[in-house]
Amino acid sequence: MLTDLEVGLVSVEILLALLQKTPVLKTLVLKGIRTFEEELLNSSVVPECLASLHVVKFEEVNGDDHELILAQFLVENGMVLERMCFSLVSQIPDKDEVMEEFKEKMSSFHNFIPDVVEFSYE
Repeated sequence: MLTDLEVGLVSVEILLALLQKTPVLKTLVLKGIRTFEEELLNSSVVPECLASLHVVKFEEVNGDDHELILAQFLVENGMVLERMCFSLVSQIPDKDEVMEEFKEKMSSFHNFIPDVVEFSYE
């Protein structure tokens, strides 16, 4: 069974469909998320794999709201999440400011553990 999944720029609909089909996923690497409406996650069934997901890596992050919304969904529904990494794209001005704002917003998530989150720059 698939335990590691890396996807390029993907829509949330496709991502959720993939997650539904990978019940023992341990590592998820996202190289980009298309903009989506928050209601998509609010109305979706929580994928079974979130019970086994240990690591999530967001690559090429811009600090956009849709990235934060997906991170929130994964943090609040992940049962054994050990690490969530965010790699900011190099073109972002004021990377430190974007990173701090992102961290601040994440601190309001239910189940948020600061030691689990890592930030880096590309």
